[in-house]
Amino acid sequence: MEKITNHEVASTFATIADMLEIKGESVHRILAYRRAAETISVLPRDLHAVYKEGKLTDLPGIGSTLAEKIAEMLTTGKLTFFEQLSEEIPPGVVEMLRVSGIGPKKAARFWNELGIIDLDQLKKAAQAGKLRDLPGMGAKSEAAILESIEARSRHSNRWSIGDAYPIAQRLLEQLLNIDGVLHGDVAGSLRRYRATIGDIDLLIASHQPEPIMKAFAQASEVARVLAQGTTKSSVELHSGLQVDLRVLPPERYGTLLAYFGSTQNCGGKSAIAAFHEDL
Repeated sequence: MEKITNHEVASTFATIADMLEIKGESVHRILAYRRAAETISVLPRDLHAVYKEGKLTDLPGIGSTLAEKIAEMLTTGKLTFFEQLSEEIPPGVVEMLRVSGIGPKKAARFWNELGIIDLDQLKKAAQAGKLRDLPGMGAKSEAAILESIEARSRHSNRWSIGDAYPIAQRLLEQLLNIDGVLHGDVAGSLRRYRATIGDIDLLIASHQPEPIMKAFAQASEVARVLAQGTTKSSVELHSGLQVDLRVLPPERYGTLLAYFGSTQNCGGKSAIAAFHEDL
């Protein structure tokens, strides 16, 4: 059995939190998994070593129940609870959360009220105007979701890390030079040094998101803005590559890193810089 990593455990817990939120479980239970994912994602030690020392419950936010689940993953490479949730909630419903403008509550509404279980069905429903009449929706929200889905399909081909790296570096360095930016990193496949990536995720810590979002949307490499909000924006570059930017206050930054499946924080230094040093 291949040794499971800290990142894989953190990613599993973050996904479980998404699934529980889609199900409408208690906020306390959802936050427990999110906090555990954050703790593990920034842990400087191998979880296997902590487990062998019998000190999993010494970690912040890890009680006996979550410690048992971590132990199961470390010893078996899987988690029964996660597998049960995966059978209950269609994978495509969780995948909806990767579409700009869709959170757990909307994904649950599309699934429970319209029977939508994947992105293809969601696209067809949006094209048919079936989303706009749901609570919290409207024609504008429906159009934005459809545009985001279509943008994802246009760049379904994966990019090599060699091609994506300089693009991410240029964009991140531009953002890091903006007044009010405290630090920033790259999340997702690029941060994990995968050979290929589907898109680029940029994370910024700041108390002043508005000028950052404006500068991001106006970057010279941006062909069009797919979605723009106060803390989250998505753009399509001239190359066809999608880039998502999220800005949160520093105190919530670690949670965001865990949620998007990142590896441990680079201590205020960008992940791009860390990657460059490893070359």
